Amino acid sequence: MTENPKVSILTPTYNQARYLGTCIQSVRNQSCQRWEQLVVDDGSTDSTKDVVEAFEDTRIKYTRLPHRGVEGLGEAYNLGLENASAEIIAILEGDDFWPPGKLDSQLPLFDNRRTVFSWGEGVLVSEIGTRMRPTLGLHKANRVLSLSKNDILPRLLWRNFLVPSSGVVVRREALKRIGGFHQPRGVPFVDAPTWLRLAASMGEDEQFVYSHAPVVYWRIHPEQISSDYERMIASRAMLVQEFFDLGPHNADLIRQIGTVDVRKALAYHWGRYFMAKSAWNQSLQSLRQCWKGECLPVKVQIVVATLSCLLRFDWFQVIPLDL
Repeated sequence: MTENPKVSILTPTYNQARYLGTCIQSVRNQSCQRWEQLVVDDGSTDSTKDVVEAFEDTRIKYTRLPHRGVEGLGEAYNLGLENASAEIIAILEGDDFWPPGKLDSQLPLFDNRRTVFSWGEGVLVSEIGTRMRPTLGLHKANRVLSLSKNDILPRLLWRNFLVPSSGVVVRREALKRIGGFHQPRGVPFVDAPTWLRLAASMGEDEQFVYSHAPVVYWRIHPEQISSDYERMIASRAMLVQEFFDLGPHNADLIRQIGTVDVRKALAYHWGRYFMAKSAWNQSLQSLRQCWKGECLPVKVQIVVATLSCLLRFDWFQVIPLDL
């Protein structure tokens, strides 16, 4: 069973021993048992290694790295990718867990060679695992949806809707052609930068597939980096700026999306960044670029951001709009 896994599961972790047992057991509870789980430990000082070894399951491979912190997240992901045996890669971070039918619902999507990426609805849970609410998936998506490059790329410039990352399943060869997981300097995550590059590299016949079924339980707790609101906002602006600044490499893509639309997305993210720092005048100055020219239909994010500036209160911190 371990010689030919259908899927390699990458599990980066750091000092998450209190959650990791639930994470690993959720993989062992899968209806599909042809998997390997690659736990990449960023030098934990708790009982992480003991938790892994207690399962005595040869399908679980443990690797310990010197502690690098969040700046080494891309290295951890790429080490897992390098050691993976299967052609299909799934992400499951050490503090999250899966419903039992997750692999059964997503792996068959890759029988279609056009599918390079799959994700689905997530369920937010508390630190102790109590269900809170579903994540904001694709609106009105009550079935499997197949999306092309033209559908995915413009949306990703506005927000990372391919969440949670622990619900993602992706074709290994697609990751390899973009050089693996990507983490720009100063950005504390790898999912949005990697998915943006992957979408930009898609062929015309390739597709991302969304499954309405819940595919992951996404744990919210104080230690996770996504709780650093200002840093996350700044990183989103840096990502879109990087895409825009690549110049000739992305010139055709920018023309395809529309230079004006890319500039508006960039202005929106810098407006959000200045807003997070309570630099209201600078924020409003950036957001004014979003309203120039043809602006119908107006994106809800632009309206909320502009009203936040005028009222000098960042509504994004209190309403459930994903970054």
